[in-house]
Amino acid sequence: MDSENSNLAPVSLINSTTEHTHYNTVNQQIGIFSEIQGQILSVADNHILISKSDSYGVITYVNQKLCEVCQYQESELLGKTHAILNAGYHVKTFISGLWKTISSGRVWHGTICNRKKDGQLYWVQSTICPLPKPDNRSFDYLSIQNELTEQMLVVERFRLSQTFAKVGIWDWDIETDKMILSEGMNALLGYGHELSNTNFDVIMKKIHPDDRQQVSDAIVKCINDAEGFDVEHRVILPNGETRWLHEKGNAVRNDESRAFHIYCMVHDISEAKHLEQELLSAKEDAEKANLAKSNFLANMSHELRTPLNAIIGFTQLLQTDIGQPLSMEQMDHTTEIICAGKHLLQLINEVLFLSEIESGNINLSTRTVDLGSTLLESISLSRHLIKKTGIQPEIYLENKKVEELQLRKLNVWVRADTLRLKQILVNLLGNALKYNKPQGSVKISVFRQNSNSVNIAIEDTGIGIDADKQPLLFQPFNRLGAEFSMIDGSGIGLTITKQLVEIMGGGISCSSERGVGSVFSFTIPTEARRELPKNQSNSVNRNNFQKKTYEIKTNPASKIVLYVEDNPANQRLVSNLVGRMPNIQFYSACDAEVGLMLAHQCKPDLILIDINLPGMSGLDAMQILRNRVSMKGIPVVALSANATPEQERLGLELGFNRYITKPVDVSHLQVEIDQLLYPE
Repeated sequence: MDSENSNLAPVSLINSTTEHTHYNTVNQQIGIFSEIQGQILSVADNHILISKSDSYGVITYVNQKLCEVCQYQESELLGKTHAILNAGYHVKTFISGLWKTISSGRVWHGTICNRKKDGQLYWVQSTICPLPKPDNRSFDYLSIQNELTEQMLVVERFRLSQTFAKVGIWDWDIETDKMILSEGMNALLGYGHELSNTNFDVIMKKIHPDDRQQVSDAIVKCINDAEGFDVEHRVILPNGETRWLHEKGNAVRNDESRAFHIYCMVHDISEAKHLEQELLSAKEDAEKANLAKSNFLANMSHELRTPLNAIIGFTQLLQTDIGQPLSMEQMDHTTEIICAGKHLLQLINEVLFLSEIESGNINLSTRTVDLGSTLLESISLSRHLIKKTGIQPEIYLENKKVEELQLRKLNVWVRADTLRLKQILVNLLGNALKYNKPQGSVKISVFRQNSNSVNIAIEDTGIGIDADKQPLLFQPFNRLGAEFSMIDGSGIGLTITKQLVEIMGGGISCSSERGVGSVFSFTIPTEARRELPKNQSNSVNRNNFQKKTYEIKTNPASKIVLYVEDNPANQRLVSNLVGRMPNIQFYSACDAEVGLMLAHQCKPDLILIDINLPGMSGLDAMQILRNRVSMKGIPVVALSANATPEQERLGLELGFNRYITKPVDVSHLQVEIDQLLYPE
């Protein structure tokens, strides 16, 4: 036995030694593992937010990092639910979905927004793991979180900026046809949630049917032609409303320049489009209102010119009646009638002209104009007022007094419309003469302001203008009290003058003192050229017709004149006028249809025709006359109360030989008839 025991002793000792060694190794490994575990927990405590809760969501453990971030003490959290950290940021379905996942034993991953003790928000990337209890009927829950506040603040700011700016982004992978939409883009399409399974066709179907092709073409062109796209279009929202979007994007290309990705920025421009539509509607309304005003003024002009034609015309016939001459008193009375009629006519013309300026329909023919010659002609056009007031304007060039004829040597050229420049000068000179005092003076001064403009000042010694009234000087129909005087005026001459000066690139100003006088000065751009263009004429426009003595030709050959006019008074006026001319047969018709029939029957040598006729208009009748072979070569004159430049231009383009506006000057009309019947 002892021998056997002695043989077993070494084996037992070996086994004991082996077990001890293994035990030491295990303990050593456990120690190392515990050390590593401690290090991991230490690192986790400094980086990861860890909490544990029971099946009811009551917190049973929190680590120090979580307490540090949420600002609550451990004792304040234990025994509470996570509702203490709820920021109210997420919708109820988000929370219920989370609980549904973990209570079924599945792990939940997601981003959660919580609220700190001081009320500030913080975001965490969270993983919640269900831990089965021993009974396997319920779970405890372990939550491991990483704080993402800084990153999420950037994302949130970007999201809010998209929301506030109504901007969205889409990202299209061309090869997989997968399209990712930003939250802002989903909102632009009218969705409060993220669209799933989005591709190019899905998005295209949300675009308004009328706009799809242009959007598709723009994107295809971007892919094929290596250039960005910029397109505006409408989308149909889920509720049926329409929204305007502006898309701007470009493609990302590989080394072979093949597009494989497109990024696009989208902006809601509905408000801008609505404002644009409102402005367009307002513009259309303003144009309609302006057209209505123009039509009203044109109609008013026509209705006033028609009786004025009879008033002035018959009065002129009375004054020129050699068979039954008027007495001196009757001549004075009829002159007053003509002057009153012409004053009313001037008012009508100025109102129409002001309307054209305000509507922007005035066309100026700017060219190189000899200022000296234009001043001379303007003084000549004002000669009747100069004679009436007895005031001879004095001319000053660069503050040196000169004789009137020296204006021809002024050698100053301006860029202007000749007719309108005369209109400005005649109006300012006329005011200086009319509103002057007896034995007063008028001074016209010309001096260069600089190399680009010249200043013309017209100074008078008249009644002057009160300082408080001067700001109202250029308002239309405001005569600043002069309407109670014996001086004729419309109250819109200065308004027209100011606008004409400004249209031609100049400026106008006034300085005045009550009882001393006024100075109106304006600038006009100068022109470097020193010679007039060959096609320029400084002759007076026929609207500023100067009365001259004409010798009426007599010819034994009988002539036929046909007058188409629906107004009986105007018919009698022209009939009496033509009746004074020898060897002329006169026919009249009250409408265009009868006039055309008479023209075919009597083959007139001259046709006078009104424009606004009942039924067929004078313009339509003119077209028929010009298309008839038998009527070719017969001069046709329009006698119309429609005095707009556009109507006159249209009439002359249709082939009228003359376009004479009512009320007519009978001596002028007589000369025109004589020249057309007996051309040299």
